[in-house]
Amino acid sequence: MPLPSNLQVIERGWLSANQVYLWSDNFLDVIDSGFCTHQSQTIELLNLKMQVLTDRTPRFLINTHLHSDHCGGNAALINDFNFKLLVPSAEFDAVQDWNEPLLGFSELGQPCPVFSAFGTYQPNTVITLGNLDWEIHQAPGHEDQAQLLFNPEYKILISGDALWEKGFGALFPNNEGVPNIDGAFATLELIAEIEPNIVIPGHGSIFNDVSQALIFAHDRLAYLRKNPDRNLIHVVNVLLKFKLLEWQQCSQEIALDWFKNTPMLQKIAELLNQPIHDLFQQSLNALVKSNAIKIRMQTLFNA
Repeated sequence: MPLPSNLQVIERGWLSANQVYLWSDNFLDVIDSGFCTHQSQTIELLNLKMQVLTDRTPRFLINTHLHSDHCGGNAALINDFNFKLLVPSAEFDAVQDWNEPLLGFSELGQPCPVFSAFGTYQPNTVITLGNLDWEIHQAPGHEDQAQLLFNPEYKILISGDALWEKGFGALFPNNEGVPNIDGAFATLELIAEIEPNIVIPGHGSIFNDVSQALIFAHDRLAYLRKNPDRNLIHVVNVLLKFKLLEWQQCSQEIALDWFKNTPMLQKIAELLNQPIHDLFQQSLNALVKSNAIKIRMQTLFNA
């Protein structure tokens, strides 16, 4: 089944999450806003759409979850288009107070411009975006307050980072050093139960072989559960690669300084009982081996 004519997916990449535009005769709604360094592109893309949808008023901006690659453009879209931002209900107070320890951007060593929310949306309810009704389902794992949006009419799932065609978002350890692998498994079971035909992921292309994606994700979770250190090392590699996506290039010295001062990486070094400099070098070696970064003359380059 094709996507409805009043829904458009903007596939962005791995630094900025995908966006979804939905519109009715009167309004335009947007899901997710990308990373802050891409905000000029985010605005340009929306301006191009508004030139076509001349009679629509920007209405709701929704975040599937509050990670910097999904909400880094919030402030820009609110300021330029007067969107009303809706965030998961459990995150509202942290946003309004801009409670950094709860929001966690600095814990991951990532920037995010300050924004305010207009209201909330809650799990086990239905929200109308464009002219389509979307069921809201909580999706713990990658982010415990993340939400899935499911349209039963077209059987479309907007999965955020809970499910990609090949995997899911990194499972960050909590304050006790434990990732929510059980929550991630429960989210996969929920997706299997609602039986979507089309999945719009937070990153990567739209896909419809949902059963194969679920098998891949289950196998990946089982692999990580078998040896918790694997998951911790994966998180380290993801965070360093993401920083290189943001910076594109930097000296090895600057990267190490960022690494040593990022709380999540400090925590993981403690959990692994490993000097943080050694962990940095280990991650560098792994990323070079996988061709995710290149090193020339003590300078790191995104690849």
